[in-house]
Amino acid sequence: HPTPDGISIFFTDITERVRTANAVRESEERLRLALQAANQGLYDLDLRTGDAVVSPEYARMLGWEPEEFHETNASWRERLHPEDQASVTRVFEDYLAGRRSDYRVEFRQRTKDGSWKWVLSRGMVVANDAEGKPLRMIGTHTDISERHQREQALRLAATVFETVDEAVAVTDLNNRIISVNPAFTEVTGYRPEE
Repeated sequence: HPTPDGISIFFTDITERVRTANAVRESEERLRLALQAANQGLYDLDLRTGDAVVSPEYARMLGWEPEEFHETNASWRERLHPEDQASVTRVFEDYLAGRRSDYRVEFRQRTKDGSWKWVLSRGMVVANDAEGKPLRMIGTHTDISERHQREQALRLAATVFETVDEAVAVTDLNNRIISVNPAFTEVTGYRPEE
């Protein structure tokens, strides 16, 4: 409406724009907290250049401060444990070539302090060029080091159980035998299934 001095005043209702911006901020905060709780980092890899955009959690998982960490496909490969490089590279290349339907691989990754961390990487191609060549891949890296330590302890316990010279029987809470070792079979003459 024009004012007496000829100035026009316009009002725009931005309520919906503010609501949308608030909803986006809340959604981003939920995602950040979920990634932090799950000990996961996100990556967004440009397959043409090899450059990646990563979440702060990704950098921190490897012992870096987010502002000092720049991820590329080449630096990721350099941080792979030497024993994992060939198999992980094969999975990555097979997925991009369409010889695998999903990208899921576990590997050891060197951290900033030089130690190794077990990582589960999952991802998917989200953009292709006109010929179908992959352009962009997005995924997660999950720290699974504790799981690997537990699995290693279980393997060691199983080895001890199988090789110890003493007869060992494992029972449930009702004192039913659920497992015996070879020495138990040898000493008692009972087969495990008995």
